[in-house]
Amino acid sequence: MQKEVGDQMNNGNYLIIHKNKVPEGSTILPAVWQMKRKRDIHTQEVKKYKARLNVDGSRMISGVHYDQTYSPVASWALVRLLLAVMALHGWHTTKIDFVQAYAQEPVKRDLYENIPKGFELEGVDQPRDYVLRLHKNVYGQKQAGRV
Repeated sequence: MQKEVGDQMNNGNYLIIHKNKVPEGSTILPAVWQMKRKRDIHTQEVKKYKARLNVDGSRMISGVHYDQTYSPVASWALVRLLLAVMALHGWHTTKIDFVQAYAQEPVKRDLYENIPKGFELEGVDQPRDYVLRLHKNVYGQKQAGRV
């Protein structure tokens, strides 16, 4: 969890600000953690624990916090077609794993997120008095009940 927040801060995705600097009438959205265990494919032993910090998109309001949602995803029919073409031509496939692979596009609206409960940030004495201001979209944030 520390690594996730550190990476996000280093990427310039968040800025820590005092709550009294949040414009009046702005909604401070809750933070949610997405936790995952990466397992060895053969032994099923846990190799790595991963954590992602997200804005709780179920609390976002269309037209206030966002306008559109779009997530480009390849359909299984297209994946099967590409694999068939590769097999016909004798081409080889390659698997690539990216860290922080999602594009972090600048946020077009002011979004504020609570610092997760029990989490300590460097230089922040009372986390309840501070919030995170988002500068870039992270992980295609959960929006309007969508994962």
